[in-house]
Amino acid sequence: MEIDGYNVNSKYVGAGEQDLPDFPDIKWYSEHVCEIQYLLQIVKRRNTECCHPKSGLFRLLDNRFLPPPVKVKQTVDDLSLDEGGHFLNLPVNLALRLSASLKDFLQMPYDYFCPNAH
Repeated sequence: MEIDGYNVNSKYVGAGEQDLPDFPDIKWYSEHVCEIQYLLQIVKRRNTECCHPKSGLFRLLDNRFLPPPVKVKQTVDDLSLDEGGHFLNLPVNLALRLSASLKDFLQMPYDYFCPNAH
């Protein structure tokens, strides 16, 4: 597969087969990586001094990372985040730009609606 003009290869790595490199610089990691139980995202920064060339993906993903999966429940009067609701597909999630605080959280954790992560 080719992404932004770069060849991308992937393979399944089972438990115990991992040959992990040394941990990257923590500053680099905090600016380029979103890691949760189900997903690892490594993205470019907007700063072109660090990451060349700039990708057209920035036009679609404002904060560079895929939005968190959220469940919503639609009623006659409102659309609300609700664990009993349904997951939004990516285009709808991007269009709605949902950002909400939930009880006990200042900001919704990325994996809040992933059932095994609680």
